[in-house]
Order: sequence, then C-alpha cells, then structure tokens
Amino acid sequence: MESGKRAIETLVAAKAVCSLDVQMHMSCTGITKKMADDLLVEAMDADIRSILVLRGDPAPGKSDWEPVADGFKNASELVSYIRHKYGDFFSLSVAGHPGKHPASSSKEEDLEHLKQKVGCGADFIITQMTFKASEYQEFVGSCRRVGIDCPIIPGVLMIPPSLEKLRAVCNHCSVEVPEDLVELLETCGSDKEKVREAGRVYMQRVCSEMLSSGAPGLYMYTLNLEKSAQEIVTNLNLKVLDAGMSDSAVRPLPFPRPREKETVRPIFWASNAISYLTRTRNWSADFPSQWGQVNNEKSKAGDHSFVYDPLPSGDEDNILYSHHSIVGRRLGSMAERRNMWGESPSTEEDVFDVFERFVRGFVPRLPWCDRLEKETLASGILKPLATLNHYGYLTINSQPRVNGAPSEDEQFGWGPRGGHVYQKAYLEFFCSPGNLDRLLEALGSHPSISLEAFNVNGGRRCVWTDSLGQRNKTDEANVNDDRHISAVTWGVFDGSEVTVPSPLPTLHLIFSFYRSSNPPSWTPSAFRFGARKRWTCGRVCGPPSTPSDQNPEA
Repeated sequence: MESGKRAIETLVAAKAVCSLDVQMHMSCTGITKKMADDLLVEAMDADIRSILVLRGDPAPGKSDWEPVADGFKNASELVSYIRHKYGDFFSLSVAGHPGKHPASSSKEEDLEHLKQKVGCGADFIITQMTFKASEYQEFVGSCRRVGIDCPIIPGVLMIPPSLEKLRAVCNHCSVEVPEDLVELLETCGSDKEKVREAGRVYMQRVCSEMLSSGAPGLYMYTLNLEKSAQEIVTNLNLKVLDAGMSDSAVRPLPFPRPREKETVRPIFWASNAISYLTRTRNWSADFPSQWGQVNNEKSKAGDHSFVYDPLPSGDEDNILYSHHSIVGRRLGSMAERRNMWGESPSTEEDVFDVFERFVRGFVPRLPWCDRLEKETLASGILKPLATLNHYGYLTINSQPRVNGAPSEDEQFGWGPRGGHVYQKAYLEFFCSPGNLDRLLEALGSHPSISLEAFNVNGGRRCVWTDSLGQRNKTDEANVNDDRHISAVTWGVFDGSEVTVPSPLPTLHLIFSFYRSSNPPSWTPSAFRFGARKRWTCGRVCGPPSTPSDQNPEA
C-alpha cells in the first residue's frame, strides 16, 4: 500500500511539473478491496485516469502467487471491480504475452485469459516485451481470431548497456533473447556505449517494422535509458509537434510549452518552469490561454478585470517543497548545494557573491532561477547584471529589449515565419530597503523606466510615467485592488485571425508574457523561501547553528 501511495505521489509530481499524461500500474499482489479503493479514490482526486492492471509477481518470499483475503484472484477480477464501481472514469489496459505467460499451460489458455480481461472492461492491451515484428503480428492475428478486437500496443525494450543485464531482464520476464541480437551485442565486447547504440539501432528497426505493420503505437520499457528512447522517437518522426509547425520551423512560443493550449504565461516564472507549472496546476478555464480572456465568474458579473489567485489561502509554503519534492531534488543534494553556494556564508556580501557568480556562469542554478536563458547569454547584458548583483540587487529574472526582430531570429525569434517579435526590457530582483531608496531616487531622471517594489507584507512602492507623460510615485501600505496587466513580450504575424483588439485587421498579436501592477499571490512564498534559507545557504547547505543563520534577511 505504501508503494502505491509513493507511486501516486510520483505521478502527481509528473503531471504537475511536466504536464505529462501518466499511467498508474496496479497489481493484485497483496492488495485488498479496501486498499484498492483507497488508491483509486486518491487517483481520482489527482485526476489520474489511466491504469495498467496486472496480476503481479508473487509476494516477497513466496515462490507461487496467491491472493490475499478479500483481495483479487487475477487481473480480470480487478478490471471488473474497477469498471463496475468507477464506471468509465479510468482507461484500463491489461498485459498480453506474445510468447506465453509462464503460468499458462498453452498459448490457447493464455488467449482465453486475455479475452476474459478484455471482456471485463479493459480498453486496450500492452504486450510483454517483444523483439520481432513478426511475433507481434502473429499475436495480433491470434487475438483477432478469438474475438479480441481492442487496440494492441507492442511493448519494446530499450537494450541495457551489457548483454548480461539484457539476459537478466529477459529471464525475469520469461522472454527469450533473439539469437541475432545476442550475436550483435557480442561483437561490441564490454564497451557499454557500443552495446547501447547497437541495441538502439536494432530496436529502432523493430519499432519501424511494427509501426509499418499497423501497430497503433509503441510502449517503451526504458529501464531509465531515456537517451535510446528519445533517439528512436526522434528518428522515427514520432515527436509531437505544435500544430502547423515542422521540425525546421522556429519555436512556436518564446517559452517551452508542455501545456498544449497555453499561449500566455506570466513572466514571473520565465526562469523557473517547475515552480510555474506547480503553482498553476489548478488553473483551468479561469486562466486566459490567449490575451483578452477573463475570469469566467467575474465576466458573468460584468467585471472584465482579470484577477487570479492560483494558490489556496495558506498554501504558499507548500509550493516549493511538496511531499514528493521534485523541486527539492532539482536543487541537488546537500553536498551539491554547499559546492554551489558555499559552506556557510556569513555576510551580505557572501550572498551577493553567490548571485553574481550565477550570472557569470560559475553557479549552475539558484532556488528562484533554474538557468540563464539563451537570450540573456546572447544579448550582452551579463556584465550589467553581474554589476547589479555585486552591489546587492539580486536578480532572479530578466529579459533584454527587442524591437521588431524577425520571428526567424536564432536568439529571439518565435512564432510563424515572416512575423516580428518585441520585448520590453524587464528585470526582477531582491534588494534591501536602503538599495530600493537609492534606486527610486535615481529613477527620477529616467522617465521611460517604471518600477514596482513589493515587500513581504504586500506593501508597494512605485514609480511610473502615465499616458500624459507625467511622472508618478506612490507608497502604499497594502494593495488589494484589481491588477492591471501589460504585455512585456508579444509578436505580430501576417495573415492570421485577429484575437485581440488591434488597428491592423489582418494581423494576429500573440502576447506570451505579461506582468501585473499588483503583488502576485506568490510574493509571500518567494520571500518566505528566501527567509527560510536566510538568503544564504545556512538552512540549505548546513546545520541551523551556523553563522549564516544570523544573517539579516532582505
């Protein structure tokens, strides 16, 4: 049961962080109906809709498989139980064996069991690993002859980097390794990369033959050999592309898009995709996928201001570190953090140095920033950014100004060919109140620059130029009014449908990043994350009794 909960945590993290379609494996081994219900309800709550139902291996310490009291005798019973109790909420798949299940006396008996599983409600079949397209085709033909008409997806194995490991995996699964594959891998000797590459080429040919014979897809047993799987997917042109794009086309949007319909993203998370995907996991129709859409409930009431609050009240502290902490793993082990950020920074200047070294490329990542964007590296702003960090303006997000660059531009381009893209210069940073005072004073002579500063309590200080050209300042204790949104990245492309108000009716404007004039709901968590780490590595890299624990908090 505990392993089932851990599996769900992993699946939830994969959905939230990577926006992946996920499938839960559920076996009958050691599971009662009550335990099954607990897992299924948890899966429903997490919107996990695909389950591979298996009988499973014998319990640890047992040589033969046997059900538990009030459990399930086989996969057919579990499929039937799920289908009758939970209806069509779940897509159910079951395992098929092109060779023969080791517990079956014959292929005919095996096919009857498989037919029973499908009859109980399974939607499709995933085969045990197979190395021959002819074996898969023969298995599909046998299934059709006994009345199994659901889709059958072949399972293909990514070859491990040694023949011994391959034999061990296949022996465990009662699958025979083809003689020609053995001979091929033996020619590679003990060179692991040669074995992996030879195995990849072999399985790529098998996959191509299976797809040519009518296989509806491929189910890859990767064994964590994602490089082989990625190469096969790419080489067979199976990679999913954005609609209307080709391999040679420029990127469709200026940010990676794991969500199919997403065309608008807050710039606050431009350099921290994991945090962004996790924070917005509950955004749906209320979040505008394109410019001009508004909150549905407020729209019905005639209020077309866009207000969003992605986090339930009090949930800010749980975003960066969930129970299954993908983000925590992203930051590395304790030793890796010490190596990145120092053993025990004891002064503000020590912290400034960490941020400066990140910009200069000597620190791989920060808690707020996964990486330096390519356009930042190419735009010539690294030296000014390093200077800002040296003097205590700790930058975590930025973009350079771009004025009408071609959409095909190698560094800044995105969207359909023949268009032009634009960016306002943007900088996001932490600083002390004293540094903020100095900055506000200096900005008085720069009317083209606007600044908004928020503290942990929601207080705001602003400098901006209004539509009449007047320079304005404001200091507010707390801001709760509706938020004004403005684009900081957009593109203009010829011959597309107009989706926003525009004086040029034949043009299509895509706003990919925006900023808000009010403090985002995640502002407190950003500050608390910094405070929790004492703006240093004291809590991240070492015990809490180090001198860095006494550092002043920005």
